[in-house]
Amino acid sequence: MAAISKDTQALVQRMMKDAGLTPFQQRQLNGSLQRGTSLPTKVKPTTSKPDATPAPKPKPKTVFRGPPTSTRRRQGDILEQTRGYARERYHSHDLGPAREDAKDRFYDIMAFGRETADRKESIKQRGRESSRASTAASAPAALARKSQPREVDLFDIVVQEVEERRAHREKLRSIGQLDAVTDRQLQTEISQRIRQLEMMDRERAKTVRR
Repeated sequence: MAAISKDTQALVQRMMKDAGLTPFQQRQLNGSLQRGTSLPTKVKPTTSKPDATPAPKPKPKTVFRGPPTSTRRRQGDILEQTRGYARERYHSHDLGPAREDAKDRFYDIMAFGRETADRKESIKQRGRESSRASTAASAPAALARKSQPREVDLFDIVVQEVEERRAHREKLRSIGQLDAVTDRQLQTEISQRIRQLEMMDRERAKTVRR
């Protein structure tokens, strides 16, 4: 190899000082400069003894021990909670005979185009019974007033049922318990009631036009 120029040697000397090399390390590099050989990429720190490269340590065998005990315990708790979870059932707001009368009246109109005579008589009978019960329990000053059966709008009832199912679906979704089967069932029930509302709305429009 060609001799290293003086400028290069001076540059190497400054770099050795800036790097804070020990005297032994500097002597090693100066020897390479004087011999004109390539500079070593690694310089021994404080000794001239040959570098004994340690034998590579054998890699430890990997033994799969499964997830930590705490993780398994948490998973077990989640499974127990899932198995023990019972989907909330609907509890309709029972409005008594008036609600049943409203539904029966709607079904008669859908099936026959009008309210049947038997249905009318049944509603009147329920009204008379309700009136007598209310009169017997009321104060003497109210004996002259006749109690009328509570009229319930079926349209509002169906709207309430739609809202109940939507709220229940959102509740299950928020707690992570909305599985595919339950979601499909709730959407089906909601769609059925929306179609029922559309039919009722059309019937109301026909009645208004008459």
